Amino acid sequence: MATGLKILVVRVGRAGDVVMTTPALGALLAAFPDAVFHALMRAEGARVLRGFDARLTRTWIHDRRFPRSWLQRGALTRAFKREGYDRIYVFEATPLYRRWLGRAAPAVHLYPCLL
Repeated sequence: MATGLKILVVRVGRAGDVVMTTPALGALLAAFPDAVFHALMRAEGARVLRGFDARLTRTWIHDRRFPRSWLQRGALTRAFKREGYDRIYVFEATPLYRRWLGRAAPAVHLYPCLL
């Protein structure tokens, strides 16, 4: 089991979409007990996960609406590279997120149901 990992979890959907990912997030937390977790989501998703687990230490807010989403993407990519994520788990069906985040970490994983 890998220790000391830094993991980004991505779900930029609405609050209900984030709720539906909590079992998978719980499984990741259990699988990597020594990892630090960050999340990329909309503001309403961040409210859903507030207090979910102490290892979820940072939430990046992303607005999916154009042009703001397009303008944020470059700054977020640079920030993610600085963070040095070991893995990114993407819970989005849109291929855009895999293409975009593939430039920010050595390993990007899609949630299996989305393949």
